[in-house]
Amino acid sequence: MFWSFRNKLTHKYPFTNGVLLLFAVKLLYLILGWALSNDHFAEGLAVFTRNDSFWYMKIFQEGYPTIPPKLWVCDAFPFFPLYPILIKITSFGVFSFDISAFFLSFILLFFFAKGISKLEYFQNDQTQIMLFLMVWLALPFHYFFFVNYTELLFLTILIWIIVSIEQNKSIQLASLLYLLVLSRPTGLVTALLIWIWKVLLKNEKRNLVKSLFSKQSLLFIAAPLSLLSYMVYLNLHCGDAFAFNHSVITWGRTWGNPFRGFVDLRDWNYYVLTGLTILLLFFTAIYTKKLDRGERIFQWCMAIFPFFSGLLVSYYRYFMVVFPIHFVWANEINTSKNRRLMIAIFATINLITYGYWVINHGILSY
Repeated sequence: MFWSFRNKLTHKYPFTNGVLLLFAVKLLYLILGWALSNDHFAEGLAVFTRNDSFWYMKIFQEGYPTIPPKLWVCDAFPFFPLYPILIKITSFGVFSFDISAFFLSFILLFFFAKGISKLEYFQNDQTQIMLFLMVWLALPFHYFFFVNYTELLFLTILIWIIVSIEQNKSIQLASLLYLLVLSRPTGLVTALLIWIWKVLLKNEKRNLVKSLFSKQSLLFIAAPLSLLSYMVYLNLHCGDAFAFNHSVITWGRTWGNPFRGFVDLRDWNYYVLTGLTILLLFFTAIYTKKLDRGERIFQWCMAIFPFFSGLLVSYYRYFMVVFPIHFVWANEINTSKNRRLMIAIFATINLITYGYWVINHGILSY
């Protein structure tokens, strides 16, 4: 009876199996985190709260500071407000940060799977969706999508923005663009690149002026308006509209030469970071020929933009949400004779890096 019901459900909603798979993996990470953490089961859902998660917890509990950022004093301003706001909403004013973030994670996983199924790329093909998700889940460092960070939120919004453009849903598109910018500091640049990829280049045969002032182009104004509204809030709240930008200097990020991060080799952690970054760029270069022109522009601009901040720390996290190349990698792996072996190797590396994140708070766990 259960299987009959599930089959009917998956026929009507092709993303159902994907949702169940994502939920199961979330619980697997929870159990593994318990096994690896010092306090084991006593730590509860806090096993997903590490490193940057603590800043979102601070915003959840106390809000942003009411004074402008001070040089060499770390504060919460670089962490944008959408994620802690959503956690606050799911807390219903009662539950803790860890419980609320855990609940929110399941909501986002549901909408991520549903958004993937609606992309023209998959055409509601349940088999292709599952094959992609199995590779996506296995890729190293993709455990970040299951902990209390913003990667899952950002990518889910990004996927639904593409769906909104493909289905020509104006209000949904404008709303999601507004939310995208409030989720991460890179949101505005991401919105600009999506506009170039999915609107400007898509309509390049039309008159340029008509493309610039098309209905979809005008909807993208929601992105800078979102940042402007956040800056107005910051100015009223702490007296510094650019607090998020001024604060990142303390975190070692200053705009400038994009090659600085590659020569910052102060210890073995930074050698590993540099090696991982070069490896990602290498495999991107090999497979970007399988992307169309708009996808290549989006992929490379998104991949290169973080280098201008001067640090490679957390680069693999920024790269994870740049999804076009991940579709290509998933297809290449799924069509390989060694598909199962490759997925097993990647999954093992991913679980090892997750274990490192749980028990270690060094540079490589950020």
